[in-house]
Amino acid sequence: MDWWRRPPAWVWRRALAEAVRLSTELLARLEAHSIDAATISRTLVRRLASALKVAPEAVAAYLSGAGVAEAGAFYYADQAPAQGVRQPFLEAVQASALAPDLKREWAAIAAAEGNESAS
Repeated sequence: MDWWRRPPAWVWRRALAEAVRLSTELLARLEAHSIDAATISRTLVRRLASALKVAPEAVAAYLSGAGVAEAGAFYYADQAPAQGVRQPFLEAVQASALAPDLKREWAAIAAAEGNESAS
């Protein structure tokens, strides 16, 4: 596909958000690794893997921050960027602008998965 025929990034981000039933805001937070990977729903990992046509293990590794700001990497600063406190997934969902029915859906998924650390 030629570069001028590619849809803008916001188009595919919105499509991905709709496919996994999240907001683009939450996708951005996941991409920024500001959500605690240990609390991310297995259902979300499977949905992302399906939508992106990759293995769930690849999605889980990415969301966990594997390879991001690793020790020994070269930085222009004196030290590696500090990792802030990451918010639990369900807490991020509840604090987001996501529709109330989708917030309830994610809460039910977390409860069904027994993901107590997500609440």
